Parts: sequence; structure tokens; C-alpha cells
Amino acid sequence: GVGTQEAKPRRGQKPSQARLFAFELWQQNPLITLAELGQALQDKSFQTTRPTY
Repeated sequence: GVGTQEAKPRRGQKPSQARLFAFELWQQNPLITLAELGQALQDKSFQTTRPTY
């Protein structure tokens, strides 16, 4: 649809577990904020400050 962003990996990288988790949350709640996503990732103990491989 218009205005939606697909979670595509950049530069051929596979999407990280954190990115997939965030994308699923966003699909469930399109109005979720970045702060809420970040908090949810922290609650799931994802390391958002480090690159994921």
C-alpha cells in the first residue's frame, strides 16, 4: 500500500532477528512508535546498540 515500508535487507544482508521481530510488531500495530519498538526490543533482550550478524 501507499506509505508502507517493506523490511528489506540492505546490501544483500539477511534481516536480523531484531529487525524481523520489529517488523512483526509493526505489522500488528502500525501506529507503534520507534521508542516503543526500541523498548520492546530491549525487553526481548536484543542488543540494539551492536550490529547483528
